[in-house]
Amino acid sequence: MTEKDAILAALVKPLVWVAKNDWHHVADNPFGECWIKHYNGAMGLWTLYGPGHYGPNNNFPTLAAAQAAAEADYRARIAAALNMDAVAELVEALDMAKAHMIVNDLSLPNVFAIIDAALSRFRVQP
Repeated sequence: MTEKDAILAALVKPLVWVAKNDWHHVADNPFGECWIKHYNGAMGLWTLYGPGHYGPNNNFPTLAAAQAAAEADYRARIAAALNMDAVAELVEALDMAKAHMIVNDLSLPNVFAIIDAALSRFRVQP
């Protein structure tokens, strides 16, 4: 996972899937509703429908695979609308500010903990 992926993961809520029944699952999102249906007649595949998901390339062997494809598309659409470089620069600036405070012994009560808590949402976890 890259730093930008970690930032996006912290900023974007995942899709919430609702099972209408065993073979029909739906997730609302700002780009329009996604839905997945299982058709026994179509070789038992799960078919994903929604913004950008039509045609034969949207058949998946499992429900989880179809949901993962919908999630990836959803995150890619949001990432395309965000200035991820600016967000990464903000994270870097906070890291630099913290380092400056440490080097210059400018400790304030709980400041480091607050900065660390804020930055932890945007860091790549080892």
